[in-house]
Amino acid sequence: MKAKRDSRNSHELLRRLVEAREAEGLKQTELGELLGRPQSFVSNYERGQRRLDVIEFIEIAKALGLDPVAVVRELASGDKKTVAGEDGIDRRRGRGQRVDLRSGDVSGAGVRAGDW
Repeated sequence: MKAKRDSRNSHELLRRLVEAREAEGLKQTELGELLGRPQSFVSNYERGQRRLDVIEFIEIAKALGLDPVAVVRELASGDKKTVAGEDGIDRRRGRGQRVDLRSGDVSGAGVRAGDW
């Protein structure tokens, strides 16, 4: 049973990283350049062919404008809500809405993140 849970979390983490890269409009090659790595590094972890260590994950998350602590917290809690980046931008599907990370307010939407 534990192996399934780990597999689900791994898949969810990879999905979030791919979504964030695409939302930023970055190709794998461009992200690799930001990280000082070849395109194959990005391709391999996105396809699940390579596991990331914690330092690599933090570097990738920051390069994509994500808060790595928030990503891990949401994975640990099973929460599938959007992961807002350090700048408060909602990266899910390129929506570009601002989310106040303290209050959960979404700019211009009149909703709070906890209401989703």
